[in-house]
Amino acid sequence: MKKFSPIQLSYLNQDQWLAMPLELIKFDLKKHWVWDCLEIVKEELRQNNIKPFFHTWVSDEWFCPDGCPGIAIPFYLFHPTFIKLFKNSGLSVEGTNKKQALMLIRHEIGHAIENAWRLRRKRQRQKLFGSSTTPYPNIYKPNISSTDYVFHLEGHYSQAHPDEDWAETFAVWLSSSPRSWKNKYKNTKALTKLEYCDSVMQEIAGSSPFNKDKFIVDPICDYHGTLADYIESSKKRQLRVIAK
Repeated sequence: MKKFSPIQLSYLNQDQWLAMPLELIKFDLKKHWVWDCLEIVKEELRQNNIKPFFHTWVSDEWFCPDGCPGIAIPFYLFHPTFIKLFKNSGLSVEGTNKKQALMLIRHEIGHAIENAWRLRRKRQRQKLFGSSTTPYPNIYKPNISSTDYVFHLEGHYSQAHPDEDWAETFAVWLSSSPRSWKNKYKNTKALTKLEYCDSVMQEIAGSSPFNKDKFIVDPICDYHGTLADYIESSKKRQLRVIAK
């Protein structure tokens, strides 16, 4: 079955895009601008003596599955029409430019590195950030004046859950110099977390991950339906989440 890249389908009008079976579209990460972002983050890891360890695949959103040392990239980034149709349908899109994509990649790598080196098991990690078994809240109300958390993604996302707190802390650690984060978070609990993250990264530097499992979750190539089908099902899932 021949597949077509999103660029090859640029001639389609909106209705034709919506009628397009997603399984007929080839999403090649290595030929997309997000690949350059992934390479930048890999180099940031190398500069800290951490060999790039994660694998990537194309799915429906940014995420790192529990226990997986890899991250998923959303398919809607592969063509402006996807983004337009998502927005017109009330669906969220994230990481649509290089700056935002880099922030999200660093965050997801924060989850992946925990899975790869099983860092959640460390007592000090649990003491500083909390337990990963803590249920995610349906809605979280961040304390915007708190100095216990770093600020990286919008919405004070580090306050959403202990695992997000770690991932956000890691992202700040990876993307800025020690001098920068030490000055910015001076005399705060956030600094204590960053210093712990720094010590753990020094500990694992040069080592191989314990978990090298390359499994993937919900690859978009497995979706059997049209873009319209996908958008409709996503809207229904979003409504169910809001209704909880």
